[in-house]
Amino acid sequence: MNSSNDCRRLIRAFLVASVLVGVVTSPVFAEGREEQLQTSLDQFCDMWMGFLRQRETDNKAKVAWRASAEGVEGEFVGYDKKFECRLSNFDPKAVPVGTIKYLEFKYRHRGASTTEALDNRPKIIEATEVTEIFRYSKTKWVY
Repeated sequence: MNSSNDCRRLIRAFLVASVLVGVVTSPVFAEGREEQLQTSLDQFCDMWMGFLRQRETDNKAKVAWRASAEGVEGEFVGYDKKFECRLSNFDPKAVPVGTIKYLEFKYRHRGASTTEALDNRPKIIEATEVTEIFRYSKTKWVY
């Protein structure tokens, strides 16, 4: 090999790298990437809320009943079905960050017996707005 061929290869590699950097940082690429990330974040948020619905079901099944003036009462934690899922401050050069916001409720059942308490609609006694933050790592969203 001569230095002339090495120089041409080096220049060619530099040009290819320059073109790729231009494509990756171009507004068109960034826009498509942002849409792709938002779609995958929406799917991730749906899955996350599914986990919370399962947790609420499990919490309802494990209510610790105690005596009260009306008979019995028990509390459990549940979650609002509405949520907001958002890609935060997209920058094609930075690690993508997404958030999900939802309400967490503390519910109370009351009644003369556990059967009656469970038949009664639970009352919300506490509501907390929760914001979870996730980052995108290679091919998936992580907590």
